[in-house]
Parts: sequence; C-alpha cells; structure tokens
Amino acid sequence: MIILRNPGEIDLDVIKIMGVNVKDCDSPIGHFGTGLKYAIAVLLREKIDLCMFIGKNRYDFFSEAKTIRGKEFEVCQIKGPYDVVELPFTTEMGRDWESWMAYRELRSNCIDENGEQLTGDGARGEEGHTTFCIGDIDTRAVFLQDLEIPLLFRGDQIEIYKGESDYIFYRGIRAKKLKTHSMFTYNVLQECKLTEDRLLCYDHQIEHAINETIARMPDKAIIKSVVTAGSGYFESSLNMSSNNYATPRAAFNEVLKENTGINPTAREYALQHAPRTPPTPAQRRLIMLGDVRGLCSKYDLDHIVDLDNIRITGDLISETEV
Repeated sequence: MIILRNPGEIDLDVIKIMGVNVKDCDSPIGHFGTGLKYAIAVLLREKIDLCMFIGKNRYDFFSEAKTIRGKEFEVCQIKGPYDVVELPFTTEMGRDWESWMAYRELRSNCIDENGEQLTGDGARGEEGHTTFCIGDIDTRAVFLQDLEIPLLFRGDQIEIYKGESDYIFYRGIRAKKLKTHSMFTYNVLQECKLTEDRLLCYDHQIEHAINETIARMPDKAIIKSVVTAGSGYFESSLNMSSNNYATPRAAFNEVLKENTGINPTAREYALQHAPRTPPTPAQRRLIMLGDVRGLCSKYDLDHIVDLDNIRITGDLISETEV
C-alpha cells in the first residue's frame, strides 16, 4: 500500500467541483485543476483500491453503474462517515490515462504541498492532515528521484543522468515515452508545453534543449557518446542542423575533429556556426562587378563589365569608364 500524507485537511469541494485548483506553492507541478479527479477515475476504472482520510475521518471511493440516455456508465462515488456523495464524473474520465499517471498526480500534489510518502499495511488518518491510501500500483520510473542514479551534468535547459532510459523526464517527472531507449537519462528543466495528461507536447522543445546543451557543455565523453550513438539509440535520431541553436563551444568541435561515425547533422551544425573567412581582394572585386551588373540591368543601361574595365552607356550617362 502507498500512503501519501499532506499537511492540512482538504475541502471536499476540491473533489466535487470541476476546475478547482487551490494550490498556493510557488510552482505547482499540476495547474489544470483536474488532476485529482482524473486520478480517482483512473484508479476506480483499473480496480485499484483508493481511500482518503481527512483528519481521522475515512472516505472510500467506489463506482456505481448508472444508465444515461441508454448507455451505462460507472459514476464515481465517495462514501464518508455520514453519507454517500455522487461525484460529477465517471470512470470514463481520463480514458487514455494509465494507472501510473494517477499515482503521478497524487504524489505531485503531495510534493507541492510539502507532504510525505509512506509505506505500510494499515490505512489510518492523522489530525490536521489529508491522507490518501492507494492499493498495489507500479511506481517504477515515474519520479526521477526514486531512480537514485548519478547526475553527470546540469545545464540551464536539461540535466543528464547516468543510465539508459525509455523515458524523458520533465522537472523530475516522467513525461514522454521514447520509441527507442536513450543512452542517458534526460530531465528537461526549461519550461515546456504540456498536454492535459501532463506529457510533453512538442518533440522539438526536447530536441532543442538536448542539442544546445550537448553543443555547449565541456564534457567531451558525453558529447562523443551522443554524436556517435548507434541507430538503436534515441540520440541517433537527433537533428542538430538548425541555425536556431547557440554557437557550439570548443569541446564539441574537438570531438567532431577527433572521431569518426559522427551524426552528419552535428557536422552541419558546426559548419553553420563556423567563423566566416573574410573575402579576398579578388572576391571583393567579383562581388562589386556583380553589383554593377545588377544596377545596369535594373535601369536598362547598355554595359560591358569584365575584370579589367566597366563601360556603361545610356540616356543619362553618355559614356563612363572606370
């Protein structure tokens, strides 16, 4: 059994009224006002036990069949010390959610409210607290802190941890399932757009954070692993060729020079940001001659332009030689 205990006693209206979000911490993980309702619906649909204590008063969640316009739904209910209340949602709510997402919501609330997670066999409440008791559920790889893996690098946009992963984390919480596993475990720190089921919305935001961090970090071992990753790894699919990224630093360019089997888009990235060589006198002369040809064509002037001289004739200029 998982026990999540938060300081303060919850107002039942938070559960009974849709769209209520009363968190007062600086940066709450959830901000849609729907997470607790989704969690209740998902756990009931998955037949996972859930009860809640407000202080020492126990409330049990369950569902009851109800026919609406000829179709049967399982309507969520809550039974307290004195009565049973029908909640304004069914187990169809969050129908694409998995059980780990329900745990994520309840624990995120606990973190936001400076609560604690406990384990034990007995369900009981405590005065001045709200306690959720959840039955058996898979909680692996939902919260980064539970993995207890070494941090290799921390930048402004992402953290890179040791160990392969099937997920991208967002501010410490699982937020994307990868098609192929990654060589490292990535935790995105910069603000990103989330869907209402709390998953990362845009792949390009993840890719940008990783690419720019890799290009500007000093750790050549990590850079090498990423830019030489084989096709079986997520990193091999990174497209680094974009002028939107910051200029790569010396370590990145050195890795490209010292190694083979480099992701071709990494080389394109380096070339896009390579210092431009000033044009030679001959090149400047060719540029100038091209400009003259363009002006003559624009004003319909007869002209002869070659490397040795320029001759222009027309109504406004009888004859000019440069």
